[in-house]
Amino acid sequence: MHSLKILGIALVAGLALSTSCNSSNSSQTTSDTTATVGEKMTAAADSVKAAVTPDPNKSFVNDAVTDNTKELAWLQAGVDHGTSKELKAHAKMMIADHQKLGDEVKAYATRKGISLPNVDTTGVASLSEKPGKDWDKAWVNKMVDAHQNAIDMFTSAQGKVTDPELKATIDKALPVLHSHYDMVKKMQDSMK
Repeated sequence: MHSLKILGIALVAGLALSTSCNSSNSSQTTSDTTATVGEKMTAAADSVKAAVTPDPNKSFVNDAVTDNTKELAWLQAGVDHGTSKELKAHAKMMIADHQKLGDEVKAYATRKGISLPNVDTTGVASLSEKPGKDWDKAWVNKMVDAHQNAIDMFTSAQGKVTDPELKATIDKALPVLHSHYDMVKKMQDSMK
């Protein structure tokens, strides 16, 4: 980021120098030259800023897809390796909700021409414990953390994304994420 600022300053300085050196109209007043240089410097600075400022809509979509894909892998691991009937049932229910959310975000990305990241889930859902009560406990702890992180990400994005359609998706997803968090938190508390 520091080198981008230096590049921006150099670009602005170069424009200013170029403008003042190429001024061939000797009757132009100093204030006219200053206004022209100032306008060009502002335009150059705006161009540099636009080049280094990420699109908040694209950033959120990429983060949400990555997070959701990894969480789906963890949820499937709960179905596959969990020993508690409650855990398996909750994991299946959350899978349905997360697939629905993932489909919505991916459809939005397609409509807006946003390229989606390839998410490697190899090893995402591995826990060192062998299947049993310790595995279930570790999985529930992971789900509590994952849902808290998702809630934080979606809440933060509410103030950053600019597309009303994406804001509506976030607003619709947050209550679901909160209900998932409450459910796994209750499971976590019962395992203590």
